Amino acid sequence: EGQQKLENTFTRTILFDEDKVLEGNLEDLFLQWKQGQSKLWVDIRGIHDSAYMERIGNMFGIDALALEDIQETRQRTKIDLYDHSIFVII
Repeated sequence: EGQQKLENTFTRTILFDEDKVLEGNLEDLFLQWKQGQSKLWVDIRGIHDSAYMERIGNMFGIDALALEDIQETRQRTKIDLYDHSIFVII
């Protein structure tokens, strides 16, 4: 049941606003995102890699319990409110 685990973790990162769309390296686009008003889409394939997910969590300041929820693929729908973000599982 569920999807097959990927052997390697893969991240597709897109930075966008009403004037541009850029696809590239997560670290580079993350720095641009932190400096401006753009949106950042991060598509992570291979969420079973706990070390990688912890690194992503540290970059974005994601709560440790939210990271656990992200890695648990059989989560029920929920919304958690944090000081500076909203965490949603659909």
